[in-house]
Amino acid sequence: MIPNTVSPSHVILIALLPSSIHWRLSGNGPPEVAIPGRPRWFLVTPVGRAQMGLEEMHSVGTLTGPFALKDGGVLAFSQMLILRFPDSEAGSLDVVARGAAVTETLRRLRQASGQASMPLDAMATVTPQPAPNYDASVRLDGATIPGASFRTDLLDTAVTPASLEVFSACSAEPRIHVDVMLDAVHALVEGDIRKAILYSAIAVESLARASAAEGYDKIIASPATPRHRVVDIPTAGGSVVRKDPIFENLGDDFVDYLHVRPLYLSGRSLQLEEPETYRRTMMLKNTRNGLAHVGNSEPDSRCLPLTREGANDALRTAADVLRWLGDDHRYVIPGGGMRDA
Repeated sequence: MIPNTVSPSHVILIALLPSSIHWRLSGNGPPEVAIPGRPRWFLVTPVGRAQMGLEEMHSVGTLTGPFALKDGGVLAFSQMLILRFPDSEAGSLDVVARGAAVTETLRRLRQASGQASMPLDAMATVTPQPAPNYDASVRLDGATIPGASFRTDLLDTAVTPASLEVFSACSAEPRIHVDVMLDAVHALVEGDIRKAILYSAIAVESLARASAAEGYDKIIASPATPRHRVVDIPTAGGSVVRKDPIFENLGDDFVDYLHVRPLYLSGRSLQLEEPETYRRTMMLKNTRNGLAHVGNSEPDSRCLPLTREGANDALRTAADVLRWLGDDHRYVIPGGGMRDA
């Protein structure tokens, strides 16, 4: 339960963003959620912003909407991010530190919601100021627009109470491959076909290599097994290095991290388990190589076309491979559809 009053020992930091975050919340909560990794820091939602009376205090970053939804919630767009934290930390929070706190929060919120269009930095931050109390009697009410419809991907990736729970509960550092995959989705929204395909391939390779490294570290740290060939190798300095020479001499190509290396480490192979996904991944790899090496990809049955359909295929293929590798993030691939809300 979040109290209606705010501790006088807290201040708020307001960041003005270059583009909007879209939110889908109930009209009366939650006003804020804890920020992981930063004790006594909170992210203030548009509900909390209304309950603090910040609409009257700051004309810049005013909420667009809110729009009433059929499920009783509201859809709002805001170019303002508000953080609440202990005033004892305000003195050490210079411009660089303020920017880092905002970027870290945005990155975590983007990954938790899957909102690819969310900005990752601020245009400016306002010097920390005393945090107003929450007035729980204030609701975030939306205007009703008869016949209104919104982009399906916008509705599906809006920040919701559920994604705020994911945001607040995640103690692990944000994963690089998730950032890159969301960049690929955003590139498709912006119509940048080449970037969407390149980033899709980079996201796959990033997680595939990281997964192989994690698996290798586990077998090196574990007792020797008949499946692997872990040995202690003497070095010139008299110490011993523990290695698996067979794994270290396996292929180092994009696809080796989806077939040979995971097959040796854990008995799993994308080629054997999901041959159609593996075939599409080969097309993604071939297209990526053509774009990266010569700046183009010639029409070829082994490559994806440099069209919106080809980029869609790249994103779907990448999402399937990331799922096979154990990634449980949800990637909403824009299809241009609209939905009544």
